Amino acid sequence: MKDSASFEPKMLHSEQESPQKEPEKPWLRQRSEPAAWYMRFKRYLDLGPKRSLRKALAAEPMATKGDKNQSEPKRKISDVSVPGAWSRASKVWQWQERAAAYDLAQIEKQASQIRKMVSSAPYASRAYRVLKLDYLARVLMMQVKPGIELKWCLVVTSRLQSIMDDIAKEMQGLDGITLELCDASAMLTIRQEAIEEEYAKKIKSASDHEKLLAQFDRADALAKLEKQRL
Repeated sequence: MKDSASFEPKMLHSEQESPQKEPEKPWLRQRSEPAAWYMRFKRYLDLGPKRSLRKALAAEPMATKGDKNQSEPKRKISDVSVPGAWSRASKVWQWQERAAAYDLAQIEKQASQIRKMVSSAPYASRAYRVLKLDYLARVLMMQVKPGIELKWCLVVTSRLQSIMDDIAKEMQGLDGITLELCDASAMLTIRQEAIEEEYAKKIKSASDHEKLLAQFDRADALAKLEKQRL
């Protein structure tokens, strides 16, 4: 195969030489890069992380003598030797470095995509998991009632202790601001529980009219509390 040395980049005069900014996507065609060599680089790039010049050469389409539009079957890699022109072109146009930059960009792209997927999953949030654990703990607490059989009481208590341990572990990884928000939310929850308990007592032995008034007062108190959460 005969290849011209046209892949050589144009050098600046010494007085013109200056540090140049690295291109953001070096795997794209470079300034003054011959189209033929860029297409070969693209073929080399598409081979993936285990690419090599010999593999790129084996994939190089070869026109037959009878018809230039037809191509011969791909050659075996073992039968391929790398011409000097290819070696020089790969060094001059930094094929390895550009391919490495491309591979890294693909990894970062895939990582960004999976992080985006994870961020949309509710349970990826540690604080959200804490809230769910807290809800489960409150549900279990409601199961501990007078008259409950001892074995079931022990089962519920054991599960509750396990959840409390899980919450403690989750809280260890939270930053200071989030911890403060969790504490503030917990305080509001305690106040909400106190309001519910207070109005439950009020309507227990109240008349229908008094129950209706108590329900309005309860709704108003809870609404004011909810505003503090926002």
